[in-house]
Amino acid sequence: KGLNEISSACDEIDKKLKTLSIVEPPTHYRDFITNLSKDRNRVVCEDTLDRLKLAIGYLCHGYNIPSNRKAVVAVERFHAGMDRNSAMGGTGKSIFFKTLKGLVNYVELNGKEFTKNRQDPFTYSPVQFSTQLVHFADADSKYFHTERLFNQISDDFSVRKRGGILFSIPSDNAPKVCVSSNNPLKGTGTSYDRRQFIVEIGGFYRDLMEQENQTPNQFHGNKHIASPEWDEADWVEYFRFIFECLQLY
Repeated sequence: KGLNEISSACDEIDKKLKTLSIVEPPTHYRDFITNLSKDRNRVVCEDTLDRLKLAIGYLCHGYNIPSNRKAVVAVERFHAGMDRNSAMGGTGKSIFFKTLKGLVNYVELNGKEFTKNRQDPFTYSPVQFSTQLVHFADADSKYFHTERLFNQISDDFSVRKRGGILFSIPSDNAPKVCVSSNNPLKGTGTSYDRRQFIVEIGGFYRDLMEQENQTPNQFHGNKHIASPEWDEADWVEYFRFIFECLQLY
């Protein structure tokens, strides 16, 4: 009798499992990063995807490796036959860095104003001791003053505020730096190479707009990526992917 009851219960559970409908959780953030890695044929480039995930892991991790601090530079992917001066933006480079706002203390600076001809001593004035990530948005690769970042990347992070206040954030606790630019930053030599981690962003979202007149937020359920428009399920999958990136890094 006991065996019959167990068998009947197992049959009942088996029936329920067969009729159970599994709802897949939303994966907007994973999909967004994956789309950034796609080539012109909308095929995922695994190397690019890994570099994007490594960049996220590095920028979100609190540890600064003294001998290996870098600026993460997001640029448009170059392909054969492409005019290097033809990059038009709209690929999601800036959005890529902005999506980390919910995880780190984020400061955005105007990359177009950070040039060799504009030596503003108060460039870093929005930076606080608590700042973890500094993003130079929409930098013009031709005029961007990359050399000015070298000391900030490698040494203590110096900040001058109006009123004569000057302070430095120790290198082991300094904010990490990222730059979004249509083209690679100008410069040659080991100083440039060892201070940059370049990630290429494909044209998936620009093509989406040009060919289907659809913006990234429309594509992702009419919700902006990593914004208050998200619900709990969106954020759960966001953090799941971020932890994956941290683990990879």
